[in-house]
Amino acid sequence: MPPRSPVLASPWVPGLALVVLGLGLLLAKQGTGATAAELRAVLHLRDLPPEVSRELGGVLLVPAGALLVVLVRLTLGLRMLGPFRPLLIALGLEGTGLLPGIVLFAALCAAIALQRPRLQVARLPAFGRLSLLLSAVVLLGVAAVILGRELGLPALVRTVYFPAVVLCLAADGFARVTLRDGLRVGVSRGAVTLGAAVVLLLFDRWTGHRHLLLEHPELLLVETGACVLVASYLALRLLDRFDPGRLDSGGGDLEEPPVSASTR
Repeated sequence: MPPRSPVLASPWVPGLALVVLGLGLLLAKQGTGATAAELRAVLHLRDLPPEVSRELGGVLLVPAGALLVVLVRLTLGLRMLGPFRPLLIALGLEGTGLLPGIVLFAALCAAIALQRPRLQVARLPAFGRLSLLLSAVVLLGVAAVILGRELGLPALVRTVYFPAVVLCLAADGFARVTLRDGLRVGVSRGAVTLGAAVVLLLFDRWTGHRHLLLEHPELLLVETGACVLVASYLALRLLDRFDPGRLDSGGGDLEEPPVSASTR
């Protein structure tokens, strides 16, 4: 097999190609000719059934969430509980409302972190432990709904919209980091994860990001290409020295694979 061209193997090539393609389609739609009219008629996500539009809303947030995670983890150098949790938590906060969701997330992280040593003493297998945590999250959610109904607090009732699986994964990740690296590290990474989720949700609300993507879905190409370019050339880790677990802990993000010498 002939060796690949160094230019084609460079990471900036696919990233830049996606950005240029997305922006090119966007500009082409602004024209006045027949081609521009055809592109405007085809490249949009309007006029969909309401249930499809609701599901599509979460999907459209994924590339922006991925770009934010890359910026936070690689450019800023701030560790999180995993690369997918900020996006999942943002979708949960959208359902519950910002303040109730933050309070619920923080309360569950604290409660499960306190109970996790007992689970370890019981020597439950990982699947059994996570299943138990998931059931406990559901029980706490049901209790919050009943309490909210009886006290006339709609915010408590809305906590049911926070997916139980997301809460379980996030809280278990927080507990694992806390037990492995200490409370200070766990709080730091939990706060960064939650902060990234809040930033993503506020960005979407204030900019009309998803409404723009419904009109111009080609911008998803720009966001995807930007992820590649940032990961390749902006891995500056500007704030890495402030990470409380950088020196006294060997653990990185829970879902971050090790980097081999051949991929550096």
